[in-house]
Amino acid sequence: MAKALEGDDRPEHVFTLTPSLALYDFTHQHIATCDQDIERVLSPFDALVDPAEHPLPPPTTAHRHPQRNEPALDLRTHLYRMTGVDLTHVPG
Repeated sequence: MAKALEGDDRPEHVFTLTPSLALYDFTHQHIATCDQDIERVLSPFDALVDPAEHPLPPPTTAHRHPQRNEPALDLRTHLYRMTGVDLTHVPG
């Protein structure tokens, strides 16, 4: 097991990995900022339904942990509040 963890840290590999990691970190930071902006824009919309009075039904998806491409905000509740319909239950 220890032998499998040993790497070949050649300078050209480190050279390409360093900017790739920086780009990866920048992209994830930019996505987090976009998620915050989306939530800020959705918050002032008029509510057709109060989720506290009429809660959403449980999600129909089987996964329990957020998926990699899932937004960091509760988009389902925002859309339910704005439209009055759980859009994840609409067929199609």
